[in-house]
Amino acid sequence: MFARLRRLAVFLLIADAVAVQAALLAADFLRRTLPWGEPLGALTGASLLNPWLHLAVGVIFPVTFWGLSVYDMRHGASPAGHLPVLIQAGAVATFVFAGLLYFSFREVSRLLVVYFFVLQLAALTGLRLGVGVWLREARRRGRAFLRVLLVGAGPATAAVVRALRDRLRDTVHIVGCVADAAPAPAAGAAAEDVDLPVLGGIDDVPALVRRHAVDEVIVALPFERFADVERLEYALLTEPVRVRLVP
Repeated sequence: MFARLRRLAVFLLIADAVAVQAALLAADFLRRTLPWGEPLGALTGASLLNPWLHLAVGVIFPVTFWGLSVYDMRHGASPAGHLPVLIQAGAVATFVFAGLLYFSFREVSRLLVVYFFVLQLAALTGLRLGVGVWLREARRRGRAFLRVLLVGAGPATAAVVRALRDRLRDTVHIVGCVADAAPAPAAGAAAEDVDLPVLGGIDDVPALVRRHAVDEVIVALPFERFADVERLEYALLTEPVRVRLVP
């Protein structure tokens, strides 16, 4: 599961870096064209910022965002769901950038830094909202980023369902669960403790993995069913799916 989430994090890291560079260019354009602030004098004739500023932004922002766990998917994978963390990281990175300007490129307008702060937050927030909409639409159309099958239909499975829906949100689609009781309920029945359809029994898991293109199988069976868990893991060895056990 986290392998795919890491790929999403890398995509967001690259997209954020591009968005921040675009925000810097836009801030420079606004500073040169809007009639606010002190006249730039001879600098108004320059068409581009110093390339070293772009390099500084390209280093400061990714490092700061990574250090402040903006891309830590273990805390939740909703790209639009962590606005306070995003604002905090953007403010810290901008403060570091402003400090660098103070000690090196003091000719850079302070108003440009203000424009840059507002624009980069707007760009990053818009990017995250766009990714969130894309994930939601993909999940609605049955093409979710992660497809999960649960083994078990008791309280432990219900806790897993709540955790997945609260933490991963539109990133994950739970296709259903299989019953751990014998005999298994009929396919399509509703589990008592879990708001999910029961797709069959434990012996049906390999076929369900292929039918529903499942990425992860999460097993939430009691300890005394260890033999069934071992048998299930052996049956799934040839399937391109990860098996996780709920402790």
